[in-house]
Amino acid sequence: MADDHTKHIRLISRALSLLPMTLKDGPFVGQMNRDILVFNSFVKALNRSYRNLCEMLLLSLFLNDCVKRDRHDYAELSIRMPYVADINAALGMVSKYYLEHTVTDGSKAMEATEKTFTSAVDLKRDLQKGFEFWDNVMKGIKVLKEAKSFEATCNMFLEADEWLKSRRPQN
Repeated sequence: MADDHTKHIRLISRALSLLPMTLKDGPFVGQMNRDILVFNSFVKALNRSYRNLCEMLLLSLFLNDCVKRDRHDYAELSIRMPYVADINAALGMVSKYYLEHTVTDGSKAMEATEKTFTSAVDLKRDLQKGFEFWDNVMKGIKVLKEAKSFEATCNMFLEADEWLKSRRPQN
């Protein structure tokens, strides 16, 4: 049973770590988590690879005269390309801490999380945004499940979603 909690928390917190979190200026204050940080480093490497691919595709368009070269918006082109900003792992660490505390003492989980992660601007709102993202991920998972694609992976997400239903923060 405890193993189920762990695997659900790991999956959910990794998914939520893909979203940025609004933090106060200054150093991050809160409990760090190695698993989330390692996952974040893989995501950053993948994002940088995608960014490099996009830049090389754009360069190829310029070198092969597929686009107008004489232009004044090169900086804007760079900014408008995808993968311009790295994500931070803060929301993943916050959600992991929160979900772990819902297992031990659900009534005080939000209070404990807010006391631990004091560098968050609006922790409840960021968690709510994270769970809204999770809901959208689940819509995609359900489509995949209906198409009988990646059934084992879909089942992992569906089990985690069922586990999460009673642990969401109350508004």
